[in-house]
Amino acid sequence: MTSTTSSNKQCQGFCGMLKWNLRNLTSLSVVYSVILLVVLPFMLAISLLGNGEGAQVLYNEESITSIFKSNWLIVSIIVNIFVVVISANLFKSFHNRRSTDLVMSLPIKRSTLFLSNFITGLLVIIVPLFVVVLISGLLCGDILVCLTYFIALIPPTLFAYAMYSFLAVCCGTVADTVISYVAINVTYPVLFSAIMNLVYNFSAGTADFCYNGLSNLLTNGDPFKHSLLSPSMGILVCSAETSMSDASMVPYCIYSIIFAAIMFVGAVILFKRRKNENVQMGFIYKLPRIIIIIISSLACGVYIGYTASGALSGDVKSGTVQLLWYVLFSVMGCIVSYLIITSIYNRGGSGILKSIPCLGASVVLSLVIYLLTATGMVSMNMWAPDIKTVKYVSVETSINNNYSDTINEFLGEDVSKDVSE
Repeated sequence: MTSTTSSNKQCQGFCGMLKWNLRNLTSLSVVYSVILLVVLPFMLAISLLGNGEGAQVLYNEESITSIFKSNWLIVSIIVNIFVVVISANLFKSFHNRRSTDLVMSLPIKRSTLFLSNFITGLLVIIVPLFVVVLISGLLCGDILVCLTYFIALIPPTLFAYAMYSFLAVCCGTVADTVISYVAINVTYPVLFSAIMNLVYNFSAGTADFCYNGLSNLLTNGDPFKHSLLSPSMGILVCSAETSMSDASMVPYCIYSIIFAAIMFVGAVILFKRRKNENVQMGFIYKLPRIIIIIISSLACGVYIGYTASGALSGDVKSGTVQLLWYVLFSVMGCIVSYLIITSIYNRGGSGILKSIPCLGASVVLSLVIYLLTATGMVSMNMWAPDIKTVKYVSVETSINNNYSDTINEFLGEDVSKDVSE
């Protein structure tokens, strides 16, 4: 049986593992750094030096900073990709039986071993990015702006890296870890978007022109709420110039740091209890697999149900027809998505029936989501104040030409002339 104890010289073991990991990732970190240098400083230098005197005019008009901001989105995509690539290379030794037995036989505590790997990944991801940002700031002549974009990108990047690290501990293979990470980061934004479209367009009990209560809680700060379980989306959102002035930026960054800390602690606890005998199995801990299957199936079911019901029911007021179309296509979407994700996890069709409860949960949740919106549970008619406490009511819309009939019908009189533009 492999020992999980260690010597008293944990600091030396930590430093030794850190150096060993950094040495193994040298070539990958060089590639990562070169790509970042080309995208930011190199392009900025061309803008400064390529046109002689004209470049100085560009510089004076702060167009160089504008180039930095436009290229920063490309940087966020690169960071997204290399978070997965670097993490996969760093934690691959945990997914190979021989490598795991070798590493676990070292006189180092498991917590120290995991911490050394985790810190190594952070250094490889963040340090080259920081250096590139400093160089870009010097070229732009505005280091503060460049550092602001860098700082905004750190929390979702930390969140993404912590999520991959957690999944790496829960999964027994590199393939399952990558599949799980990609699945949750893609399907959660799709699910949230489909739910928002239901709230906006297809809710029979929703007053489209006057959202209030729970619907506002759902829709305010949309880009960041799309990223609550999708740090990859969060990296893209936080890199956008428009997000810098968004009031939801700070709460989302705090949320990302807290959630990353929770995942890190969870990963350490699970790694200490991880059995080497289960390495190279699909999942060592099953709960993440169950959650991912449910979210993936639910996202596909809600999206297909929403799209099909809108296209086929025609008249939004025909709630019964719309519900029938939604139920039919939502169940079909859940089944198709379930079959795809479970076939990928199982490397074939065997064992699909073992996860049938996940499919049942997805179908039930998709129907619950529709009924909550269709019956007005997220609209103002369920969250309106007591009429005795209301002193006056005002209706404001910037698109009253489209909604004046609905407003008149709701209030029982022609108020289109009094509607504020």
